[in-house]
Amino acid sequence: MEENTQKIEKIEVIDKDAILQIKFKSDFYERLILVFKSTFDGKTPEELQKAVEQIENKKIDEEWIANYETMLYLIKGVEDYAKANNLTKMVDIAEYFKEEDPQ
Repeated sequence: MEENTQKIEKIEVIDKDAILQIKFKSDFYERLILVFKSTFDGKTPEELQKAVEQIENKKIDEEWIANYETMLYLIKGVEDYAKANNLTKMVDIAEYFKEEDPQ
């Protein structure tokens, strides 16, 4: 039996300067919001303020804050894209939250 000793010399990666565009429906956006909320679930107002300061200063020293920032920018990008492409609409707040309430 011949052993495969061939080395892998190269792998495919995404260029660091690439700007990626992905498409998904609004229900996936809602899932992103849930993941985002989970990054700061149980955090105090002081911890959240510390997170904002670390993000602003680009000196993040905790994993949850890095995850919070990642989700924040992802969600902001989705919202900006939706607005720029006329994919948003104005709805009544009470009606919107009434639809989300499972009762």
